[in-house]
Amino acid sequence: MDSCSTADLVLGPSSPSNKLLFAKEIPKYKSLVRQYFENMKMAPAISDQDLNSYLTQNVSQKFYGNTNQSSAIMQMYKYAAKYKNEIYKEMSNPETPSPGSFSTLVPKLESVFKAMDC
Repeated sequence: MDSCSTADLVLGPSSPSNKLLFAKEIPKYKSLVRQYFENMKMAPAISDQDLNSYLTQNVSQKFYGNTNQSSAIMQMYKYAAKYKNEIYKEMSNPETPSPGSFSTLVPKLESVFKAMDC
């Protein structure tokens, strides 16, 4: 968790032993996490069609019959609802790498929230 945190790790005598034990490795993993997100930011956006195709062909077939679809949808909705304001804020941020790329997704997301809030 500390590797994914943006805050600097401050250790002291009362710090948990697991933090003290792995304190030397945290900067290494922080660097890897930072690089991962930089790579994700620089990666080209994929189309809705490509994403749907991948999910249908790879993910759906792999887990067919092993999941409860209603439960999975409800869990995704709860997560999105929890971060609803942050999601909208980020989708409307003009400083994103491709401004306007979320313009088609905002109405879709709004319709999901309206449907689920009923």
